Amino acid sequence: MESEERYRELFENASDLIQCITPEGRFVYVNRAWRKTLGYSETEIAKITAFDVIHPKHQAHCMEMFERLMSGEKIDSVETEFLTKDGKTISVEGNINCKFTEGKPVFTRGIFRNITERKEAEAALRASEASLAEAQKIAHVGSWELDIVTQKITWSDELFRIFGLESQQQAPTYSELVQQVHPDDRELWQTIVEQAIADGKPYEFDYRIVRPDNSIRHINARGYTVTNDQGEVIRQFGTAMDITQRKEAEIALLHQQEQTERLLRNILPGAIANRLKQQPSTIADNFAEVTVLFADIVGFTELSTQTSPTELVEILNVIFSEFDQLAERHGLEKIKT
Repeated sequence: MESEERYRELFENASDLIQCITPEGRFVYVNRAWRKTLGYSETEIAKITAFDVIHPKHQAHCMEMFERLMSGEKIDSVETEFLTKDGKTISVEGNINCKFTEGKPVFTRGIFRNITERKEAEAALRASEASLAEAQKIAHVGSWELDIVTQKITWSDELFRIFGLESQQQAPTYSELVQQVHPDDRELWQTIVEQAIADGKPYEFDYRIVRPDNSIRHINARGYTVTNDQGEVIRQFGTAMDITQRKEAEIALLHQQEQTERLLRNILPGAIANRLKQQPSTIADNFAEVTVLFADIVGFTELSTQTSPTELVEILNVIFSEFDQLAERHGLEKIKT
């Protein structure tokens, strides 16, 4: 009797939710934590059944488990949801068993732990991960993590997309990743990454990758390290941003600038073209004295009637080249009319 009282006191003061239920679903016993969590008084508990506190979406499954218990089957682990008196849903996990007397089920015993906070934290984490994945997709930024000790590397879904790989497959190994770096950037990539592992300093640089379909993407890489108490690098984190569109725009702009400069230098003297680039305003210089040399080809009209167009162009090309060399040799400006 004294031993039974000690067990009852132990159950009553336990932090887990403990309940005993008859085969008809009536409560034989619930402890203080059960009553406090679900909000029922002892009087109210006598008027309800187990299915009044089991969430409707789990009732069919729980009924099936009760039947299995009554038939003598052992169920080690169960996870479900209870409804409190005021309608709040709580998540629980635990184990249940059935007491038999002379081969007949007398009641089931269940010990449950309230895991609502854990479930809410898991849901919040999933939502956060989903938001992060969506943000990475929009920004074209992938993230990765490397455990230096185990060499385990983890990639985000967006990083797989950037590298043209399927997210269901494993992240590439170090050697596989090196092979995907553009051959012209491979030495730079290895030097920077290996130096970061050696000295633990963060890094940022641009490089190119070659996707499995042979398309080339430009990547901005950033990396950070975590060290242990001895200063040894044990973990690396990093991001990879797809900057291909930006790089292509920069290259196109550079080509356009080069074409514009060539056009200016074909039309204007070099000194004037340089001044226009530095100060794009009207240029009107004043010179007290200027000497202008006009060159005329004597007999050109008669020559043109006696010479084929191809030969005439070759003759003019030789003459103009000679004048260009003379102008350059003596620092003269050519005036084209």
